[in-house]
Amino acid sequence: MDYYKIVRRGDDGRLWPAHGGTGEWVPDVDRVVSGDLTACRNAIHFCAVDELVYWASVGTEVWEFSPVVGKAHADENKHYAAGGRITRCVGRVTDATFHPIQAFYNAAVCQARDARNVAARRVHDAAVCQARDARNVAARSQDEKASDANIRRAWETCDDATRQCQKDYEAAVRRAGEEYGLALVRQLTENEFYKR
Repeated sequence: MDYYKIVRRGDDGRLWPAHGGTGEWVPDVDRVVSGDLTACRNAIHFCAVDELVYWASVGTEVWEFSPVVGKAHADENKHYAAGGRITRCVGRVTDATFHPIQAFYNAAVCQARDARNVAARRVHDAAVCQARDARNVAARSQDEKASDANIRRAWETCDDATRQCQKDYEAAVRRAGEEYGLALVRQLTENEFYKR
């Protein structure tokens, strides 16, 4: 898996963490933490390509990253390890590289959210119809226990389908994030204006 570190270049030309943390980043020099490894407290943080959407912003630099101590751990929208190093500058994020790709990502997420909402509404409407039909059948047969069981089954099916809609939405957002990250890396790699 390819990993990346987001840094910010100071006025002095040195590289510093873009999102918290301390200490200068020097290419091909290991950074290591000691003690208990804890995300957001005591770890070296970096991201996979699909997580760049959360961390890259205008003015930051994207560097290839290599974990060097222990294994990489995943934590929500980032990874962390006990040590690592930046190895090669992919490029500097500018307005020209960031905004079109961010707009694409936002549109993809909106499309996925809309698809989830439509699917969830259809599932809900189908469950309402099934519950109503079960109630009507029970009223004709005067079998209240069967009606309750059928209504319960209709709503359980609705809940299961709603959970699946949410999983599909989350998968679509992950895919959009990966496409965003790949597009950003490709754009930065092709941008000859800023190479270090």
